[in-house]
Amino acid sequence: MQFEKFAPMGKTLTVLFLAMAGGVACSSGGTTTSAAPTTPGVVNTDAGASPFAAAMRTFATSSAYSGNLIRFAKPKRLTGPEAADWLCADAAATAGVGGNWRAWISGSDADAVERVKEDGPWVSVNRKYVTFKNRADIGSAANGSFSPVLLENGKPAEGAVSGFVDQWGKPAAATLDNTIYTGSTAGGRTSGATCEDWTSEGQFNPNGTFSYLNTDAGGSNLGCEKPRSLLCLEQKEVVAPAPSRGVMFVTERSYTARFRAYGDGNPAPTGLTGADARCNDEAQAAGLAGAFVALLAVPGKSIADRVEESAFDGWSDATGKKVLFSSKSSLVTARFPVTLSASGTRSPSDEVWTGATPAGTASAYTCAGWTSTSSSDTGTADSFRLTPSWLNGKAPNSCSGDAASLYCAQTQ
Repeated sequence: MQFEKFAPMGKTLTVLFLAMAGGVACSSGGTTTSAAPTTPGVVNTDAGASPFAAAMRTFATSSAYSGNLIRFAKPKRLTGPEAADWLCADAAATAGVGGNWRAWISGSDADAVERVKEDGPWVSVNRKYVTFKNRADIGSAANGSFSPVLLENGKPAEGAVSGFVDQWGKPAAATLDNTIYTGSTAGGRTSGATCEDWTSEGQFNPNGTFSYLNTDAGGSNLGCEKPRSLLCLEQKEVVAPAPSRGVMFVTERSYTARFRAYGDGNPAPTGLTGADARCNDEAQAAGLAGAFVALLAVPGKSIADRVEESAFDGWSDATGKKVLFSSKSSLVTARFPVTLSASGTRSPSDEVWTGATPAGTASAYTCAGWTSTSSSDTGTADSFRLTPSWLNGKAPNSCSGDAASLYCAQTQ
C-alpha cells in the first residue's frame, strides 16, 4: 500500500486509497472453482456458492458526499459516524440488498476499527470477489492490495483500476477520483482530520482523511468540500439506532446570580428554580417544546446530577446539526463549544454561570446555591469564547452585580 500526502495551503488531509486487485480464479480441466473467502481478489463464479453465500458483504456508495456528512442524513442530531452509517443503510435499502451496515469511518470519539464489530470475512455485494479476509485487513498497510470493492449494485467502479462497485453492483462513478472519506489512519484509528466530526465542507481548513479505492487504507488529508464515497461493511448484528438526543443552548439574555433578567425589575424565583424558569422562558420563545434545566452546580450536586433523570442521552445544538455531547457520560467533555441560543443564533454573551469546576463538580463559588447577591459572595462563570471546553475554570464573578448567561439542557 502506498500513501500520498497532499499539502494545499500548508494544510493536510488524510486520504485513504484502497488498492483493488483483479479477480483471480483457479481453473482445472475447464472447470472453475471458488476458493474459501479468505484471500483478497479471489473470484467466485457462482454467486450462490458456499462459502461466499454466507460471507458478509461490502460496497462503496454510489452517491458522493462532502465532509459535512450530517447534512445528507435525514435524521437530525447524529454524530458524523452515525450519519455515515445511516447513509450506508439508506444506500443498501434503496438497492434492495438488505443487511445491517456500518461505514468504515472514524470521528473524534470513535475509531473505525472499533465501530466495525465483526471480524470478516467480507465479499463484494454481488458475492463475486473476496474483499477483506478480516477487520485488520481493511486498514492494514501490509495488505498490499485489495480486491474489488463494488458499488451497492455489485458492479466495478467506472474507470477505477480497483474495480470498486456500489450498492447496485455498478461502477462507483459518483466518487471523486475513486476516493472515500475515512477519517482514519492505516490501522483504522481516528486521524484527527475528520472535517470537524463530519460537520464541515471547508475548502482548506478543517481537513478530512480520505483514501483512494485503488491503493490501501493509509490516507491523505485535503479539504472537506470534495465529494467522496463511503465504504460500507455488512454486520451480522443489527446496527443500533442513534440514541435520542435533546437540545442544548446558551441563553441570549444575561442574568444576575438570583436569575432575574438583567435590567428587569420584576421579581423572579431564585436558585435552581429561577434558573430553570429562565431556560424555559427562552426555549418557549424560540418555539422549542419540552422541559429544560439550567446546567448549574450547587454544593453537593454536580452538573451531571441536573440531567440524571433526563429522557435524552446526549444533546445537540438548537439547529440539530452538531452533536455537542454524544451521551450523558460525555457531558463534561464538549465535542464543540456551546455557542448557539435556543433560536439557533450565536449568543451575544461572553460569560455563562456554571458554579462548576472543569470536571463538572461544584466549585467553591456558587453564590450560596444561587440565592445570594451579596458583594461578599462569588460564582464561577465560564467563557465559551476562550476555549472549546465549556467548563474552563474561569475566575469567579461577583454575585452582587455581575450578569451572565446560562447553559440550558432539554430533559423531556
